[in-house]
Amino acid sequence: MKYCKIFLAGAILFCASERGASQSLPNSASKQYYLVLQNWLRDSVKVKSQLESFVTTPLDDLFDWNEITRRAFAENWVNLSGSWQKRYTQAVRKCIMKTTASRLPELRAYLHEKNIRWEEESINKDKAKTGFHFVRDNAIEKISLRLLFSGETWKVYDVRTENFRLIRDVLSAFDDLISNGFSHEYVEAVIVNDTAFTIDNFNANEDGDYPKLWGWRKKDDDYIRANKRLYFIQKENEDAFLSSETSDASVALVKPFSYHIKEYPYLSWRWRLREFSAGRETDRFQTQITEVVVIFYQNWLGAPVTLHYVWDPTASPCATIRKEGFMFDSYAKVIRTESTPSDAWFIENVNPFEDYGRIFGEDPPEQIIGIYLSTESDSGQAVSKIDFDDFVVRKATNLPSCSK
Repeated sequence: MKYCKIFLAGAILFCASERGASQSLPNSASKQYYLVLQNWLRDSVKVKSQLESFVTTPLDDLFDWNEITRRAFAENWVNLSGSWQKRYTQAVRKCIMKTTASRLPELRAYLHEKNIRWEEESINKDKAKTGFHFVRDNAIEKISLRLLFSGETWKVYDVRTENFRLIRDVLSAFDDLISNGFSHEYVEAVIVNDTAFTIDNFNANEDGDYPKLWGWRKKDDDYIRANKRLYFIQKENEDAFLSSETSDASVALVKPFSYHIKEYPYLSWRWRLREFSAGRETDRFQTQITEVVVIFYQNWLGAPVTLHYVWDPTASPCATIRKEGFMFDSYAKVIRTESTPSDAWFIENVNPFEDYGRIFGEDPPEQIIGIYLSTESDSGQAVSKIDFDDFVVRKATNLPSCSK
């Protein structure tokens, strides 16, 4: 991509600028650092390995990662927690290093340009502008750099040409995702092009806690507050997981979470049944024990449009169950049918994007709004104890729970 080439040109050729404690940027000092970078790039295999493993490289002396990220996230930056500011800064660093690793041939070619002409620097307190131009393919390429005096050295925070700005044209897309309500974990995965990201593994909780960043429906307020042990965190071998203990109740635990479901169509989790005694059947989906529900959107009446993935000992494996409602039908897909309690965990991989299309005859909206869990023990004297863990979203999987 053209912007990658321009960006890398700016990255390499700025290494010709002064990096000492002086506020001046004399172009005569450029050759020293130019040689440092040239020597670093001599072994392309080693350099690529360093970039792909994200270890410290000369690029860390060149770029002000924090300033790049702060400017990229614009007004959203001040609303981020300190931990998310750090995570996004690390993600932007990885993004740029991955780009550099994929462009090593161009990078080395720019390093051997013979006709570089540096322009005069402009300094305003701790900020500076500099630039250069050179001829490539019978055309003049001009590159402008924006720098910040950080610590005892000048560092780059933006690369610009006549029709391109790094922060505006590349990194600002990530800020737009946050403004549009996408969850931080998804945005972070997009920045570094990860194939999967975690919705929750519960490891940020202490033993006995109510799970952080999960909630419930307003109608369940009284029951939740009166039954503090309904949902809580437990640990085994230092690994945290969510436990549910219910009797004659059906309470949903909701996780607001937004991501692009077409880009990451698979949802995985693990669960286990520690105790269950069946009651009479109700008007729910037969005698299901528990369910994981994907919330796609709210319809024109404000009702959530959902797809239920259920554990039901009485149903056929992988069956799709339809429940007629007064105005809208509900749909469930049977994922697990075991009825004997066990310490064994079952790992599930489902494709809500594909299942929605199969059931409703059209693709779902690209941005979903959350998931929720429910233990269905409101049928007679039913009792259930169920554990959940490792909710992860993936681009692909080799082990789908149901293939039909």
